Amino acid sequence: HSTNYSQFVDTLWMLSSLGGGSVGLAVIACAYMGYKRIILCGCPMDDTPRATNYLIGCEHSHQKYTDCLSFFFSHRGAIKSLGVRSMSGKTAKIFGRPW
Repeated sequence: HSTNYSQFVDTLWMLSSLGGGSVGLAVIACAYMGYKRIILCGCPMDDTPRATNYLIGCEHSHQKYTDCLSFFFSHRGAIKSLGVRSMSGKTAKIFGRPW
Protein backbone atom coordinates (compact mmCIF):
# COMPACT_ATOMS: atom_id res chain seq x y z
CA HIS A 1 0.00 0.00 0.00
CA SER A 2 1.27 3.46 -0.89
CA THR A 3 0.25 6.88 -2.14
CA ASN A 4 3.01 6.71 -4.77
CA TYR A 5 3.34 4.28 -7.66
CA SER A 6 6.19 1.78 -7.56
CA GLN A 7 6.71 -1.64 -9.08
CA PHE A 8 6.50 -3.01 -5.51
CA VAL A 9 3.13 -1.41 -4.71
CA ASP A 10 0.06 -3.60 -5.14
CA THR A 11 -2.52 -1.08 -3.87
CA LEU A 12 -2.38 2.63 -4.68
CA TRP A 13 -4.33 5.04 -2.46
CA MET A 14 -5.30 8.21 -4.29
CA LEU A 15 -5.33 10.70 -1.42
CA SER A 16 -4.96 14.43 -1.93
CA SER A 17 -3.67 15.02 1.58
CA LEU A 18 -2.28 12.60 4.10
CA GLY A 19 -1.47 13.66 7.61
CA GLY A 20 0.31 11.36 9.95
CA GLY A 21 2.83 9.98 7.46
CA SER A 22 2.95 6.24 6.86
CA VAL A 23 1.10 5.62 10.14
CA GLY A 24 -1.77 7.74 8.85
CA LEU A 25 -1.82 5.73 5.63
CA ALA A 26 -1.87 2.48 7.61
CA VAL A 27 -4.87 3.69 9.65
CA ILE A 28 -6.77 4.80 6.53
CA ALA A 29 -6.01 1.55 4.68
CA CYS A 30 -7.12 -0.58 7.63
CA ALA A 31 -10.32 1.43 8.05
CA TYR A 32 -11.19 1.15 4.36
CA MET A 33 -10.54 -2.59 4.48
CA GLY A 34 -13.13 -2.87 7.24
CA TYR A 35 -11.02 -3.47 10.33
CA LYS A 36 -12.79 -2.46 13.55
CA ARG A 37 -9.71 -2.60 15.79
CA ILE A 38 -6.38 -1.24 14.62
CA ILE A 39 -3.32 -1.66 16.84
CA LEU A 40 -0.26 0.38 15.92
CA CYS A 41 3.05 -1.38 16.60
CA GLY A 42 6.54 -0.08 15.95
CA CYS A 43 5.53 3.54 15.49
CA PRO A 44 6.00 5.26 18.85
CA MET A 45 6.73 8.59 17.08
CA ASP A 46 9.36 9.57 19.60
CA ASP A 47 13.11 10.03 19.51
CA THR A 48 14.06 6.43 20.30
CA PRO A 49 16.56 4.93 17.82
CA ARG A 50 15.21 3.08 14.79
CA ALA A 51 16.63 0.11 12.93
CA THR A 52 17.17 2.40 9.94
CA ASN A 53 19.56 4.52 12.03
CA TYR A 54 21.90 1.54 12.25
CA LEU A 55 21.21 -0.38 9.06
CA ILE A 56 21.26 2.31 6.40
CA GLY A 57 22.18 5.48 8.27
CA CYS A 58 18.75 7.05 7.75
CA GLU A 59 17.71 9.54 10.41
CA HIS A 60 14.08 10.52 10.98
CA SER A 61 13.69 14.23 11.53
CA HIS A 62 12.23 15.51 14.77
CA GLN A 63 10.09 17.93 12.72
CA LYS A 64 8.45 15.06 10.84
CA TYR A 65 7.43 13.47 14.15
CA THR A 66 6.17 16.81 15.43
CA ASP A 67 4.04 17.31 12.28
CA CYS A 68 2.59 13.79 12.49
CA LEU A 69 1.87 14.07 16.20
CA SER A 70 0.13 17.42 15.67
CA PHE A 71 -2.09 15.78 13.05
CA PHE A 72 -2.86 12.82 15.34
CA PHE A 73 -3.58 15.05 18.32
CA SER A 74 -5.91 17.35 16.37
CA HIS A 75 -7.80 14.36 14.90
CA ARG A 76 -7.53 11.93 17.83
CA GLY A 77 -11.30 11.70 18.42
CA ALA A 78 -12.01 10.66 14.84
CA ILE A 79 -9.01 8.33 14.73
CA LYS A 80 -9.89 6.69 18.06
CA SER A 81 -13.45 6.16 16.79
CA LEU A 82 -11.91 3.92 14.10
CA GLY A 83 -10.71 1.63 16.87
CA VAL A 84 -7.09 2.79 16.83
CA ARG A 85 -4.81 2.02 19.77
CA SER A 86 -1.02 1.91 20.04
CA MET A 87 1.44 -0.32 21.85
CA SER A 88 4.00 2.33 22.86
CA GLY A 89 5.38 5.83 22.78
CA LYS A 90 3.58 9.05 22.08
CA THR A 91 0.97 7.38 19.88
CA ALA A 92 -0.05 5.24 22.90
CA LYS A 93 -0.44 8.42 24.96
CA ILE A 94 -2.68 9.94 22.29
CA PHE A 95 -4.81 6.90 21.36
CA GLY A 96 -4.45 4.70 24.42
CA ARG A 97 -3.15 1.16 24.69
CA PRO A 98 -5.01 -1.89 23.36
CA TRP A 99 -8.13 -3.13 25.09
